[in-house]
Amino acid sequence: MKKDSLSKINLKKRLWVAFSFATFAPLAILVYYLVNFKTLSWFAILVVGFVIFVGWWFIFNVFSSILKIQNKSFKTLESIGGSLKFKEIEIENEVERLDMVFNILSSKVKESVEELKKVSFKTEELNKAITQKVNIFSAILQAHALFSQGTSAQDILQFLVDRLREIINMKTIVAFFKKKSDVFDYFLCGINPARVDILLNKEDFKTILKERKEEIIDKAHSKERFTFHKDILGLKNILMFPIKSSKENVGVILAGNSKEDFSFSSEDCEIVELFTHYMGILWEHNLLSERIQDLEIYDSLTGVYNEKFLLERLDEEIKRAVTYRRPCGFILFRIDNYYSLQKDLGLVETEKVFKKIVNEIKSNMRPIDIIGRIGEDKIGIILIEKNKRQSKEIASFLKEKISSLKENKLNISFIVVETPLDGESAFQLFNCAQKKLGTSSSS
Repeated sequence: MKKDSLSKINLKKRLWVAFSFATFAPLAILVYYLVNFKTLSWFAILVVGFVIFVGWWFIFNVFSSILKIQNKSFKTLESIGGSLKFKEIEIENEVERLDMVFNILSSKVKESVEELKKVSFKTEELNKAITQKVNIFSAILQAHALFSQGTSAQDILQFLVDRLREIINMKTIVAFFKKKSDVFDYFLCGINPARVDILLNKEDFKTILKERKEEIIDKAHSKERFTFHKDILGLKNILMFPIKSSKENVGVILAGNSKEDFSFSSEDCEIVELFTHYMGILWEHNLLSERIQDLEIYDSLTGVYNEKFLLERLDEEIKRAVTYRRPCGFILFRIDNYYSLQKDLGLVETEKVFKKIVNEIKSNMRPIDIIGRIGEDKIGIILIEKNKRQSKEIASFLKEKISSLKENKLNISFIVVETPLDGESAFQLFNCAQKKLGTSSSS
């Protein structure tokens, strides 16, 4: 208990108590006896001796504490590998040695703090890199999910442009895709489309689009080959990468910002290159889908010709009619309440009704006549060698047949046109029918 209570007293107080016991107390007793001319008794001598002993015991306790601190400091120094440095310095004074130990330990602590700061900085950088990789992986997975859900390639490409801007933290991203020799589609984020339209008319940018090569302009790459990024886009730093499909470069992606003293990192280039590769695959798939649609001639629901092929056949029949001076009629049917039926019956049931109508028309037509679906709610019929009067009679007959179906809620309109009276080409004839049908609810 005494040791515990003594350890609670600070070093300065302990030294003062020790000095008092070893000096002031004995001196006071001696002065008392001398002033009173008394002879020192054995009891007084014992008291003086005891007081001096207590004083020196305090002194011993103080220096013992200092030595313990010194020994612990040496052991600590040895454990962190600083003892070799300390042994090189020859100091015999314990206090100075202890001061030197504290200095070495302080420097070690400072070094450790600096190392900790470096580790913390590296950890932060590593966390950023991991977050960036996760965002990239997430964007690719989301694009895959959209693709599997049947989302259009245009929507997926716009989604990828938006995500790329977030991941690499750019002001502007624009992806250009070649459609024809001098025609480009583009998907943008962070810029007005009007500026991009202006950019597409710049000769130096047209050259870049034709070359489709990698271009970087920043602090580390200061070549001034062109100025469109500053003049039109308002960007100081730009990164351009070709968008590659399996066969060729199909476009260019442009990323940029307006930061001072900025340089694109290798990670930025790698991320942009990764996105361009995926965009190239999507664009190639989009072009392939468009070619397949161009090759298709039948409507998937009804099995009759689609609009594109029907108009091509109409053009052929018009040319034949003109050559042989024979008539050619065209009927355009419309279900006026088609979209109301969709709301009341639902899409699936409405499509079933539409299919029944087409089948009814087919069963009452000649084999040489041609039927096709136009848009969602219209049916077109090419009547070979039928004039306008004959075509109207056939149209009225077909309308009665359609009206006799169980679906008595149907509202049907039709228009009859004839070449060359209403048009000398499929385009003219079809437009004439559309206009007349738009101004007439029934015929």
